[in-house]
Amino acid sequence: TVIRLFLVEGDAQGLRTAEVMNWTGQLVVGPRTLLKNLGQRPESRKTGVYILVGRDPEDFTSTMVYIGESDNVYDRLTSHNSDPKKDFWESTILVTSKDENLTKTDVRYLESRLIDTVSRANRAKLVNGTSPSPPPISEADMAVMDDFLERTRMVISVLGYDFLRTVEIRKETGIDETESPSFTLTAR
Repeated sequence: TVIRLFLVEGDAQGLRTAEVMNWTGQLVVGPRTLLKNLGQRPESRKTGVYILVGRDPEDFTSTMVYIGESDNVYDRLTSHNSDPKKDFWESTILVTSKDENLTKTDVRYLESRLIDTVSRANRAKLVNGTSPSPPPISEADMAVMDDFLERTRMVISVLGYDFLRTVEIRKETGIDETESPSFTLTAR
């Protein structure tokens, strides 16, 4: 698998885009302090899922995560920016589609699955007040969205976030195995 990272402002701490070659998904990641710059990106005005990440103010060794979805991600982020309950928020991860084929139902499904995965992984404090059930979708759409989710998890992991890594216990051996998609990172 080839993952392409682009430093939008030429700074590894600034806005970055990430995508898997031959995949329609695209991620944009950046610090909360660059929210206005993020709003200049066309990806921020699309239907998508977003993840707010930061340190727990009561325990700086713990990560806090909030996951949401919107038809216009930037509008939703600006409303969160003035919410005191989101003061933990330090960085933003946007997940959209390059060809704009994610529907409202698709992102509601992804949001539900991401919340469930963070909950199961137990590597971060989930700040969401609710844990919505996935909306009803066809079997074929579910397969497509599950593949989209796995690629999203892979890219988020490459970007240095571990809150989506779950641990599975093999019944045969009793050995803990970290569920992590295999991939190869290429650099030019």
